[in-house]
Amino acid sequence: MCALAGCGRIFFDPLDAPSLDGATGDGRNPCLPRIDITTATGSIHMPTIAAKPDLIAVMWMDEQDNGLLGVHLELIDPDGTVRTTPLAIDHERPPENRPWLSGIAASPSVFGVAWFEYTATYVDTLYFATVGFDGVIRSGPTLVVPAVAGNASVLWTGSAFAVVYAINRDNPPLFGSPAYVDVAYFDESGASLGPPARLSELTALANYPAAVWTGSGFIAAWADARAGMPSIYLTTADAAGTKTSADIVRGRTANLPYLAWNGSEALLVYPGPDVASPQMHLERYDAAGNMLGATFLPLAVYNLAAAWDRDHWVVIGQIAGAFPVRMSFAPDLTQLGSPVDIWQFHSGFGSRIAVLSDRLVITEVNNDDYPMKLGILQVCAP
Repeated sequence: MCALAGCGRIFFDPLDAPSLDGATGDGRNPCLPRIDITTATGSIHMPTIAAKPDLIAVMWMDEQDNGLLGVHLELIDPDGTVRTTPLAIDHERPPENRPWLSGIAASPSVFGVAWFEYTATYVDTLYFATVGFDGVIRSGPTLVVPAVAGNASVLWTGSAFAVVYAINRDNPPLFGSPAYVDVAYFDESGASLGPPARLSELTALANYPAAVWTGSGFIAAWADARAGMPSIYLTTADAAGTKTSADIVRGRTANLPYLAWNGSEALLVYPGPDVASPQMHLERYDAAGNMLGATFLPLAVYNLAAAWDRDHWVVIGQIAGAFPVRMSFAPDLTQLGSPVDIWQFHSGFGSRIAVLSDRLVITEVNNDDYPMKLGILQVCAP
């Protein structure tokens, strides 16, 4: 399992000394010492993170040494104080019914969370729940759709939670059978707001969707093998999930896309397909899905994530055969400085970013130890 995901304990950890020079050009430095915030004894997979000005939420799948697995959530104050003990959102299950984390977002009153479970027969189920800022489950788990579905992104639209996910036509899925990208809506009480809407075209063979809310609708991107080799596709939709553009094919990829929004533009990042001739792609789009600019770096960087930080883009990812790094880019995608190591260890599928007013909060997974460590780094403004 750790080939695709990192595993272990959660902690706050500073950058090592060689990385404290602000070489990315954003001038940020780590601002908290390491704080151990979980009692996990086995492994951790698929972390994700959300933040509001006074609270950070981290969610992960925990695989204990006894073989049982569950989805857990931890709440932390910006000063590093652990507000709650790890909350088991989904009860522990045997390995043949694994829960896998998908997404989390914050509304004014609760966190909305989604995850999926898969079995040995590949019959997946996608769930949604809400958790209060006191760490108490408010609703759920609620089955999102009775079909093979998962790999969800969760967004807060200002009035509802939107769960964007991949769904397969067949249950159990057949090899090469169509898989689409849908969106389902829930209110803050966890109640469903109606049937899901389809974001992708019916020719899709989609997985690993990423999405952003633009203020009036969605931009969604995903990996899609409808033409043979996996490529990135992108589309737009209105607030109801009705498509407003056709599926647009972008470059080929060997990994997952990630989308971020800065209030007026989206940044799409994804790795190219060839390690021998590596490329990390960055593309800017307006809310209508029109490309505003693009560039690439000759780097083999995977498991990418991105966010808008005050006046520039920050991108994190795992360099093949090396350590995870943080990179900064101007609004026009000009690179600011050089990549900086986030951690001095090898990483798994764990890079995610939340932005507070004065700092970035970054998750990353340490694959070098066991129990392996899921770390949280706070990087503050000068």
